[in-house]
Amino acid sequence: MNGQNKVLCISENLYVLHETIAALQESGYQTICAGSLDRAIALAEDKNIGAIVISESVQLVDPSPYVLLKSVRPDVPLLLLTERSKSSAVCPAGIDSLCKARDVREHFKKHFASTESSH
Repeated sequence: MNGQNKVLCISENLYVLHETIAALQESGYQTICAGSLDRAIALAEDKNIGAIVISESVQLVDPSPYVLLKSVRPDVPLLLLTERSKSSAVCPAGIDSLCKARDVREHFKKHFASTESSH
């Protein structure tokens, strides 16, 4: 995660938000959360943010929340939490990767393994 150690978690679904934060914290990541896109954009400016996780529950606006977040932090990977199967899911513009919410811990281990030892 480029030396940054916080993960910004964004969801309008409190259950998904809580479960995502718990999974990441159990894996040693620091988390900050946002329940709305406006709050997420403000928090994304924190230079210690190393990744952003956004759930599909965030209401779509024009331009998309993914494009808005990437415009604020183009250097940070953006992970979409989806309940669709990988074979049927299409990665929207601005999203670097996607996974099911229940798999977020394993996804971070796989994609950010080289930085986990620094947490």
